[in-house]
Amino acid sequence: VPAWLPIAAVQEMYYDESLHLDVKTGPLRSQRSLTGIRGVPVTKKGFQHRSLLLTAPVIFQERRKPSIDCDSTFGSSFVKEQHNTVQTSVCASPFVCPDSVFNNPAASFSCVGG
Repeated sequence: VPAWLPIAAVQEMYYDESLHLDVKTGPLRSQRSLTGIRGVPVTKKGFQHRSLLLTAPVIFQERRKPSIDCDSTFGSSFVKEQHNTVQTSVCASPFVCPDSVFNNPAASFSCVGG
């Protein structure tokens, strides 16, 4: 059964061995010198004038007009509350909003319309 060492004995053992605990900066010899590999041969070729252009598939979306009439009662009331916030804080003095934003709730926040 191993016995517990006093702290002083552990410190003494550490300081006796600490001279061998130098900072390790890496291997003494590189992997290249160990394996004998001097590099990968690369043959350079001139620029080929032919090329190929690839693109991702094009996705088409159907445009729909914004509306304040949402599918849910909560959505419609939320749009009205957001428009009220725009009128009272964003468009309030000293700021000025165009009439198309100030009078149109769908201009600031809207649901998908028809």
